[in-house]
Amino acid sequence: ASDPASGVAVRLDVTPLPPFSGGPVLWAFSVANRGHEARTLVFPSGQQGDVVLESDGVERYRWSRDKAFVLMITEQELDAGETLSFSLEDVLDVEPGRYSLIASVTASPPPPEITTELTVER
Repeated sequence: ASDPASGVAVRLDVTPLPPFSGGPVLWAFSVANRGHEARTLVFPSGQQGDVVLESDGVERYRWSRDKAFVLMITEQELDAGETLSFSLEDVLDVEPGRYSLIASVTASPPPPEITTELTVER
């Protein structure tokens, strides 16, 4: 997902793909500054991103649900052409099936969210 106005693009790689119900999952984020000027991302806590899975409009999974984060404001400057990468690890505690995935970077100004479909295997 990209925002032409800010030049910031977000990519999410899921490992394994497809993920398995009850198995380990790695949500790998890349936040790229494709603009011509430096961009500063401000994170209000130690949390850098989140992943939500919904089914029939109901939230079934949220990566951050059972996590605690240090309350510390940090800034990450991305020069033109620079990329920030981080990963979120978890055990995927959802039933097998098809889900709407919403992935977000928890910075301000908020980079574009990633919305896609994800199938979780048995």
